[in-house]
Amino acid sequence: MDDGRQLGTYVVLRGSATSEELTGALQTPCEIAIVDEFPRNATGKVLRNKLGG
Repeated sequence: MDDGRQLGTYVVLRGSATSEELTGALQTPCEIAIVDEFPRNATGKVLRNKLGG
């Protein structure tokens, strides 16, 4: 069922990981955005609405 949404993901790379290694590990997202860190609130939860989109 296609509801018009596109699959995308945000990633924080750790260690020596590369963006090329991600493409084989993910389920073919339309877009991969690499960020330095995830925006978090005071309790440590990721603020998904601050990631964009």
